[in-house]
Amino acid sequence: MLGKIIAFALPIIFSGFMQTLFNVVDMMVVGRFVGNTALAAVGSTSSLINLLVQLFLGISMGVTIVVSQGYGAKDAEKMQKASHTAIAVSCIGGVFLAVVGVGLARTILELMGSPSDVIDMATTYVRVYFAGMPLILLYNFTSAIMRAYGDNKRPLYFLTLSGVLNVALNLIFVLGFHMSVAGVAIATFASQGVAAFLNLHCLMRIENACRIDLKKVRIFKKELLEILRFGIPTGIQSTVFAVSNVLLQSAINSFGSATMAAHGAVNYMGNILGNISNGVANTATTACAQNYGAQNKDRIRKSWLTCLSGVGVVELVFGVIGVAVIPLFMLIFTEEPETIAVGCYIAKYYIPFWFLGGIMSTSSSALRGIGYSTVPMVVSICGTCVLRVIWIYTVFASFRSLGVLYSVYPVTWGFTALVQNVLFLYFFKKLRFEKA
Repeated sequence: MLGKIIAFALPIIFSGFMQTLFNVVDMMVVGRFVGNTALAAVGSTSSLINLLVQLFLGISMGVTIVVSQGYGAKDAEKMQKASHTAIAVSCIGGVFLAVVGVGLARTILELMGSPSDVIDMATTYVRVYFAGMPLILLYNFTSAIMRAYGDNKRPLYFLTLSGVLNVALNLIFVLGFHMSVAGVAIATFASQGVAAFLNLHCLMRIENACRIDLKKVRIFKKELLEILRFGIPTGIQSTVFAVSNVLLQSAINSFGSATMAAHGAVNYMGNILGNISNGVANTATTACAQNYGAQNKDRIRKSWLTCLSGVGVVELVFGVIGVAVIPLFMLIFTEEPETIAVGCYIAKYYIPFWFLGGIMSTSSSALRGIGYSTVPMVVSICGTCVLRVIWIYTVFASFRSLGVLYSVYPVTWGFTALVQNVLFLYFFKKLRFEKA
């Protein structure tokens, strides 16, 4: 069991690393070749981008669950219809996000309190980034289909190729054409678009029920409702989570552009650790969903325990290493002493506790895999989002410091992880199958 979990999780984790690398390269190029203001502009937009895209990324998780359950139950018709529905939803959602992101970027950044010396560049970056959202969503939805039937290696290969392309385009657009933050945004969605079309090319040629025929791409009502039943609670959870992060970003913005730049850099180390959590969580979803479709309760339990223990140990080890190397990590983005000092300070309140977030995500995803999507959504909203808002307006308001602000992460992760694990055990015991 452990070997299979590791073999399935590693390509997903490395795929996440490659996606994070897109933004790390963006940050590195603008920090080194444009300046600290551009670094703050790009770094401060991640919470806004997540706010607008998380609903659709949650729906892509619904695709993984529905196709995985069909795969476990050997239901070819369900797999086929869900896959074609997923492609249609990614196209519609991508266009919708492009319109919303381009139109509302500056308004939302102003509401977040972006400083006057940063907001123009931040607005440009967000608008150009969202113009390419149809390609970004197509990659995520095609990857969700491929993961569901067990192919998680080819998305990694294609993303690695596009990562190399991203680096080359960044240098061309920024150094060659002097396009600043707009150049790195174009490089990001263009290179990820290459991975999206390679994924789609494979799906059009595979020999299983997920094979895509572009002439058949449309919305199948039954499969759409199933995808939305699992995906919307996941997306709402992630969206509300992003709202709380926007509030956190607003609090961070109040400390000035140096802190904004430091947070952007440290947050990318957090994203690297978060990729481990997401990889294991996606593995837990797929494994539990396939075994739920196959009505194998014992393997559901083993999958959950293996993923839970693995993410806890690995995240703890990497979190400790992360704090030790954060001074060197900061030098990738900037040589400003103040920014580096702030980054080293806030990292110790944030990086070592990612294992709690990993445990939280894994149990939440395992619950979705066995058919419970609303419960983890409600718990996560209350435990991370609502509690974070309360923390900002009470504890942080009373004891205003960066240490107190960043302590919100371990407090909310720890509380939510505890509740999610208790709930998984409760609902797991309630599972009843007709066959062993």
